[in-house]
Amino acid sequence: MGIKSRVLDMALLRRLLKDQDAWDYNRQLDDGVIEEEIAEHPDDMLYPLTVSMVHQHRHGEACEDHYRCRLELGLGASAYVDVPIGYYNALPDSVEALEAGCADDE
Repeated sequence: MGIKSRVLDMALLRRLLKDQDAWDYNRQLDDGVIEEEIAEHPDDMLYPLTVSMVHQHRHGEACEDHYRCRLELGLGASAYVDVPIGYYNALPDSVEALEAGCADDE
């Protein structure tokens, strides 16, 4: 029994790229991931985000618990990103939730 995966569309992926700088965790997505990895993907492509582990360090120093997640970029490509637990939990966990707008910008 694990933590339910989340679903990102392009808007949420762009938001994650922006928000990650403020967290300053060890694992961040490269700013060029959209241009370099997924530029050719269809606009309606979805990107699963799955928790790999709970992590407690920022640049070698102890910090608040957060999730280290695997982001599937399609065609076998993936990347790891650290996100706050509350942020992860607020992301949609299904296509239906995404379409309902439960992850609108706050």
